[in-house]
Amino acid sequence: MTPAEAAALEFLQAGPAACDLSAFQDRFEAAIRQHGFSRYSYVKLAEHGHPIVPRLAFGRGVDQWAAYYIEQGFGAHDPAMAGIFSNTRPFAWSEVQCRATTPEARRVFAEAQTTGAREGLLVPIHGAAGELATVLMISEEPGFDPKAKTTLHAMAMLYATLGLPLAEIEDDEPKPGKLTKREMECVRWIARGKSDWDASVILGISESTVNMHIERIKRRLGVRNRPQMIYELFRRGWLPREDAY
Repeated sequence: MTPAEAAALEFLQAGPAACDLSAFQDRFEAAIRQHGFSRYSYVKLAEHGHPIVPRLAFGRGVDQWAAYYIEQGFGAHDPAMAGIFSNTRPFAWSEVQCRATTPEARRVFAEAQTTGAREGLLVPIHGAAGELATVLMISEEPGFDPKAKTTLHAMAMLYATLGLPLAEIEDDEPKPGKLTKREMECVRWIARGKSDWDASVILGISESTVNMHIERIKRRLGVRNRPQMIYELFRRGWLPREDAY
């Protein structure tokens, strides 16, 4: 087994055990660096009730470029952006750069290179309800081994699936003796008979984040199921009567 294969396997096996976004990204970074990628991000593109505008959700080393990209309106001219909407498989910048036939499109790649970005790999993430996002990995080298695409695809999908709920709860840490604002919002909708999916649409967060909040509350309370959770929250006075029944 090569070092790159070993790093990928370690991330795929141990990544889900990470308890916070920072530790999770440490493991992802260690794995993709074996393939020459040093910067990475999860970018939301299309969501229910939101305009189609790239929005950086989490990542490392891309904040300034993402802000500049959005400010300059590069998404309207970037061939890679169009590729995300039409592909379900990963593709590299070098594969779509030939489609940069206008000055505006060529400017996108030229300015990316001024930041040290020589190659990028994009992994489209298509949701069941029409959501669209992408994991972008950036390399300072002009290319990478195309045989690694399958492995990088698998790692990027795990990065997206587990990273999003970790990012969404990162600033919502529980306080002693009560629920956080987001936990309370999730619990109230679940107590009213809504599914995790229903609650996620209402609250504008991912379904997995709702589930993660509920499971975290159950662990804190030491209960096994959701009805027990609702009862215990009511018994402790953390949940108003009108939300408990």
